[in-house]
Amino acid sequence: MRQLEVFIVEGNRFTGPIPSLISNLTRLANLQIGGNLLTGTIPLEFGNLKLVVLNVSGNNLSGTIPDIFQSMPDLRSLVLSRNRFSGELPPSIALLPPVLTFLELGQNNLWGTFPSYLSRFKELQVLDLSKNRFSGVVPNNSAKLTKIANIDLSKSSNRSAKL
Repeated sequence: MRQLEVFIVEGNRFTGPIPSLISNLTRLANLQIGGNLLTGTIPLEFGNLKLVVLNVSGNNLSGTIPDIFQSMPDLRSLVLSRNRFSGELPPSIALLPPVLTFLELGQNNLWGTFPSYLSRFKELQVLDLSKNRFSGVVPNNSAKLTKIANIDLSKSSNRSAKL
């Protein structure tokens, strides 16, 4: 199985934590395990993978989003929505590659200021920060996102946020 490049097991109602053994799949580029009943956190060992797609949406994952993305230079799609992640976004989110096309973090319990670095993702097509608790001003440099097709910021702010 070490040659495995694509692993998709979405919507199977799998339970328990994400197996850290997945991090031994050194050729894995596409990991989609959304729509299950997985619990716990994203294993730190995932930082050793060279993923292009990471989708863990629609599970019961919790804790903070791990600071592992600086080691994923080819990541194009990061989908962590519909979980129970909490806390501020880790600094490594700002270091995602500029070719990122999907950033979906909606329906968690994230907080902090609206990310000011979003405009560096020139290929971004989908941005979902909905149903979180971000504050501050939505950066006006977001107009540089010329390929954006879908932005969802619904119910994603506290009372101090401004457009």
